[in-house]
Amino acid sequence: MKRVLVNEDQMKLINEAVEMRSNLPQFMHLSLDQGKNPFSNTGYFVGTSLEKMLVKRAGEIKANFTDDIDQYSKDKVFSKLARLIEKCKRKEEPIRDKLEKICNNAVVEIFGIPAGVIQIDCELVEGIPPGEQFHVSPDTDEDFEYDDVEAIEANDAETKKRRIVNALGYGASQRFLEQSSKLWLSEIFQLDEELPHLYSQVMKINEYLVFNSDVEIQDDNHMQGGTVETKLKHEGEVTEMHARGIIFPILLHEAIRGVVELIASYGLPDDIEGAKRVTNISDALENEPWDMRVGPVLWDSVCAGIGGVETEDFPYFFKALVTLPPEQFGSLMKNVFAGTRAGKEGVKRLYDESKYDNEYDKFTNDLALKQDRDVIEDAYFTEEEVEQWGRGYE
Repeated sequence: MKRVLVNEDQMKLINEAVEMRSNLPQFMHLSLDQGKNPFSNTGYFVGTSLEKMLVKRAGEIKANFTDDIDQYSKDKVFSKLARLIEKCKRKEEPIRDKLEKICNNAVVEIFGIPAGVIQIDCELVEGIPPGEQFHVSPDTDEDFEYDDVEAIEANDAETKKRRIVNALGYGASQRFLEQSSKLWLSEIFQLDEELPHLYSQVMKINEYLVFNSDVEIQDDNHMQGGTVETKLKHEGEVTEMHARGIIFPILLHEAIRGVVELIASYGLPDDIEGAKRVTNISDALENEPWDMRVGPVLWDSVCAGIGGVETEDFPYFFKALVTLPPEQFGSLMKNVFAGTRAGKEGVKRLYDESKYDNEYDKFTNDLALKQDRDVIEDAYFTEEEVEQWGRGYE
């Protein structure tokens, strides 16, 4: 029988790894060990940086509760969430039009969107029908014939970049939602004093359940509480965004995501076929729970090098970030996620460069001038939509 000797430093690392894993749900252990999540195989995470971020997020979510929520069964917590949502919906019903207007105004205020740039339609709905078409599972490019190996590698790099961009976009949207309460809290409190408290409970419980449950999303059971559809119009027409949500905070989150997705689209490949392959592989509904689990702390790591990103600066900073070539984007993000000095300095430099140019004005003008691009729906592009875009990312 072989004896394996472990020195003190190695034992310390083993104990740290065991302690770190103990803070995560069991299904995450398996996903990390087998690479069965949208991030493990991207190459963007050095060592245990992804695990550390998940542990940080787990602690943040649990800190939202005064008692130990883990003591309750998942079924009981799910039932609690369902009751809270139904209570919110009953209270919102007579004031839906007012809440929709508050949501619209909040999104405009968050990003400082000039009048006439985006026509925003925020709608509270009873539910998102299961029959609606969603891109649930990632596609593959197995049947596509590439010109050469370099083209395969280039597509793979773009796909991995897009996966990280999606998570960063979700994380930024989540943080902006959390920071936006000063824009709507007082108005809603005047309409109904209990609603803000109910919203807080719903969002905290939902975050907990998504993080700690191995959610299985299917074509006939997508469990969507909200969607956003954005139509980029022809020259002379105004871009339209239609957000839907079953309660106000979900609606507001979807509307914020719609704006973020508009900006993220600048990071896609220029050619239509390339963009289609990238989005078909990287954008899928079943990836969203992972974006929700880790996206906020990924975005926090970007902000760590800046000290925070002002929402009015966000459009041109995020555009500058997502339009970096995959190799440059990957190098920067690996350093950022690992918490290195190079990562912090690189992000700060990019932020400063983007902050003082005229990119935001250019972005808002571009939205009105973009041609031959059709629909961005719920953070992915359908094949039919992509084929109608024409060029328009530059």
